[in-house]
Amino acid sequence: MTHSSPAALRLALRLAAPDTADALAERLRPDLLAALSNRFGLPEEMVEAVTGPGGAALRAALDTGPEVFLIRAAETGDPVIARALWKARYRPAPQQSRRARDLPDLLPAILRAADPTDPRWEDEDGLVPLLQEEASGFELLPALTGPFPQLLSFALVRLAPFLPLPAALDACVALVQLAGAEGLLAFADGVERAPDFDLGRPELLEVMRAAAADADPEAFLRERRPAGEWTDPAALRALLMVRNGAGAVAKPAALDWDLVRREHARLPFETGRTGGRQSGNRLSQLTRWEGCPDDLIMESFRAAPWSTSRGAAELPFEALVGPEAAAGKVPFDEVLGRSIRTGRLPVDRVLAEVGPATEVLNALPYDHEPTRKALAGLLGRLGTDPVNWLTCYARMGRARGSIAELIDDAASAGSAKKRSTTWPRPLEAVLPATPPEASRAAFLSLFQCASEEAQIAVVPHFDPRAVQHLLVYGDPAPAVRDAVVAAHGVSAQAAQAATTALSPEKLAYLLDLDEPQVDANLFFHRGIDQRERERMLAGRLRGGGTRTVPEELLHVLREAHLSHHRHWLIAGLDSGDLGVARTIVGRLKLPGTGGPAAAAGGRVGARRSGRGARDPGDGPPPAHPPPADREAPRRPRRAGPAARPPGRGGGPGEAAGVPQQGTGLRR
Repeated sequence: MTHSSPAALRLALRLAAPDTADALAERLRPDLLAALSNRFGLPEEMVEAVTGPGGAALRAALDTGPEVFLIRAAETGDPVIARALWKARYRPAPQQSRRARDLPDLLPAILRAADPTDPRWEDEDGLVPLLQEEASGFELLPALTGPFPQLLSFALVRLAPFLPLPAALDACVALVQLAGAEGLLAFADGVERAPDFDLGRPELLEVMRAAAADADPEAFLRERRPAGEWTDPAALRALLMVRNGAGAVAKPAALDWDLVRREHARLPFETGRTGGRQSGNRLSQLTRWEGCPDDLIMESFRAAPWSTSRGAAELPFEALVGPEAAAGKVPFDEVLGRSIRTGRLPVDRVLAEVGPATEVLNALPYDHEPTRKALAGLLGRLGTDPVNWLTCYARMGRARGSIAELIDDAASAGSAKKRSTTWPRPLEAVLPATPPEASRAAFLSLFQCASEEAQIAVVPHFDPRAVQHLLVYGDPAPAVRDAVVAAHGVSAQAAQAATTALSPEKLAYLLDLDEPQVDANLFFHRGIDQRERERMLAGRLRGGGTRTVPEELLHVLREAHLSHHRHWLIAGLDSGDLGVARTIVGRLKLPGTGGPAAAAGGRVGARRSGRGARDPGDGPPPAHPPPADREAPRRPRRAGPAARPPGRGGGPGEAAGVPQQGTGLRR
């Protein structure tokens, strides 16, 4: 075993009895140290120094989390280990690697345990020079209360402009404790003499000089520190991380938003771009925290409406009705759902005031019962009059107002605007079905919140595309579905079958129809499994009995792409249907003396001999079956996708039948 198999080492030690496990761990010490070194990111000798002697200590280290072990290593007070910790990358999981320096408690633990009299800390290769060279602003925060005056002074110069006054005074107290009044005065003099040093607060230098001249500098500074402000190190660290643009920052548990507001007033968080990156908006990070005040959210929103809308934990209602929303700069689909569900946005106000109506309709959470109920209440104005509904759809694309305004406008019969009595800009169904977009998607969502009575009254006036969208992507009640079929015929069901986006219930409903056009579309658009294909090509009906395989299914076999859909033909090898056999023989170029031809011949022969093999549901045999050596003629190409051209039987919308030649699927 090697360091690449720590899990195997751990398992082997756990399976052994304690005494045996300790002895085994000691025997496997080189392997265990290599595994621990790889996991913790420290050299083996340092891991051994931290774990201590004995097999039991090694076993304990193997079960210790990396973060816990690294903090324990930091508490050793060893300057060599401390520097290695700052550089270390540990593995919380085998395929993950993280910087140890990113652990918030690591540097504070190192500085608490450090002995400032040990010169190795401040040697050329010590941790103090390394921190001055590499540490970013917020990483230096623990140094403000650490044991090294040089590092404290360096950190204070770097951080003072971004620190709240209480934190800056705490650092001055720590400097007095380490270097006395003389050290505090020397720091103030050094800052004044250096033209590049700016603490961001002229008054801070005055306080330092006054404290240095006082008999008790520490008490002088403490008296001027506002009590109870910025006492939580986690809150202070989070503030500096936001100032530094450190990416996603977790909200600290104890955060006083009034203090954050005051800091923003003193030194505003950036809201512009930095180096061409949107991450320059530091204020947007605060909006991601629960409880962020509305005034801060709106300031960030006005600077960057799209990113603030997406990231803000709570977007004020004001943002949804302003010019930014009207200009399309608010992603309603991300904002409305979460805010309505949590109750942050009242759904009644959203329906009454937020627009454009189409975008709002496409963003509402329709699985939220109060939303559906509120929308159904508005739709009562449209009633069961198809003209109201058709007018609503016709005006939807151009409506800039709210949903309530759109519905009121469509229901106003006295308006001078043109009212629609037929479906505007009708379209045929498409094969395969495609999801509705824009106004069609909005209308479908709106329509499904209407009463069943209204839906039954309106569906006869749908165009074929709307019918297909309702049956495929909607969830109509059985009575509404029956009204659709009664008005639009089998073509509606055939259009519904032209997709793989069918629930098990919808698929079972379509299969139970045993309708040739429907079966052909299910077969062609891969909405069924191989067993259903075999059943269809054998002529077996779901309702019982058999039939001659219809021409619509045979046409699908003729159009099958042999490189991709050979299994379609395989489904018919044991069919016993003569039409299927001929089609397969023709497509696969098989000799006509065996295989599917023989299966079909056996079935036909059994029927002719009358030896009890005929199923009563088979129907009468053909009077003049075509010769076995002649393949059925290919059907000519058609402009439309119908099994029969529109208008030649089958009722309205027949164009949604079997896909024809020219679909790009034929080899």
